[in-house]
Amino acid sequence: MNCEYSGKKVIVEIGPGDAPVLDSFREVTSRVAGGTAKYLAIDKYKPRDSLLRPKLFVQGAISSIPLLSDTVDELWLMNVFAVLRLKDDFDCSPVRNQSGISSQDRHYLGELARVTKLGGIINIGEYYNPDIVKWLMEIDYKDFALEKTVFTDVNLAEFLKKYQMIPERVSLFFKPPYPDTFFMTLTKV
Repeated sequence: MNCEYSGKKVIVEIGPGDAPVLDSFREVTSRVAGGTAKYLAIDKYKPRDSLLRPKLFVQGAISSIPLLSDTVDELWLMNVFAVLRLKDDFDCSPVRNQSGISSQDRHYLGELARVTKLGGIINIGEYYNPDIVKWLMEIDYKDFALEKTVFTDVNLAEFLKKYQMIPERVSLFFKPPYPDTFFMTLTKV
């Protein structure tokens, strides 16, 4: 699928379920509402939420993202890797190679890098079950041409402020000192 929009940033969210980033981050919502960005949600399951009207939703999965290469400016994945670990069809204790990445995770990260434009970013947030995906913060992403910035306990507030997370969401999910919760920004270089 081609998601090119002339002159507009393309924001894609993988696995939003019924709680898309548009519900939580004012900065993202204002860019979409203001017409400077286009938003698209990709999930295996159709959302019940009316916010994700059919034209904003495409059925798909992280294992085979239904987009052309190098078309996305900004990708969002909130709690996706932790949810993958909790699904019955995922090996919760995958064999990791010397780089610390299982072949399944390598494939997922490769798909994210494939659809992201040069200079584009991938925001990964884990706050439901961050302890089972801490390895995401520890690995080197150079094989994917990605540079990482990790936001944890000390600097997590910086990320939440940058993207203007709605205060009600902050109080619901984050109680300082943010134990184990993290966000990561991967930039394609």
